[in-house]
Amino acid sequence: MPITVTNLTCVYGAGTPFETTALRDVSVTVENGSFVGILGRTGCGKSTLIQIMAGLLTPTAGTVMLDGQDIHARRYDRSILRRKVGIV
Repeated sequence: MPITVTNLTCVYGAGTPFETTALRDVSVTVENGSFVGILGRTGCGKSTLIQIMAGLLTPTAGTVMLDGQDIHARRYDRSILRRKVGIV
């Protein structure tokens, strides 16, 4: 059950004077059984990335795949995600 993030972009307030790009073209794969730490300065997008990977936020562009399925697709069963992914 690797989680694969491909070309992920997240823009808050798109089309407004307050538009802010939190993530730009991020790609990463987290393999089965691995533990990952995400480090960076305040405001660099760490929490945004984690929330998108957990299905709590929707990206502006890009995909998050779990078991070969896009977790942000309309027909994706989120209960599957809740059983397999958690945030501490």
